[in-house]
Amino acid sequence: MYRATTVIVAVALLGLMVMAAAQSQPRDSGQEIYNFCAQEGIKNIVLMGVHTNYCILAHPFGIRQQKKLGMNVVLARDLTDALYDPREPPFVSHARGTEIVIEHIERYLCPSILSEDLTRVVAGSDGPG
Repeated sequence: MYRATTVIVAVALLGLMVMAAAQSQPRDSGQEIYNFCAQEGIKNIVLMGVHTNYCILAHPFGIRQQKKLGMNVVLARDLTDALYDPREPPFVSHARGTEIVIEHIERYLCPSILSEDLTRVVAGSDGPG
């Protein structure tokens, strides 16, 4: 039986899962998400969503924590947006503010991909054979 080893996570949806888990636990460490992925044999996570510089980076389901838990993480860079106000330093456009956050992620935390990369099949990976 062929089994997927990558989970694509829209942060807004995953956040709801984390919030539900956090209702019974005051501090969620991302362990709930990790446990689900481990149970399903998932080691690769593609993250996307809003507030890249907050939710995608720092929340328990975000890049930093999932890397700490040993997951392979990439950012879908064209499916994300930073929480940035151009009236604040470094006084660049909103689009450039998002690019700066993505550049930081790529340099220090994990690689990024484009959404179109999610639809490509790597030769030899399209089935169990």
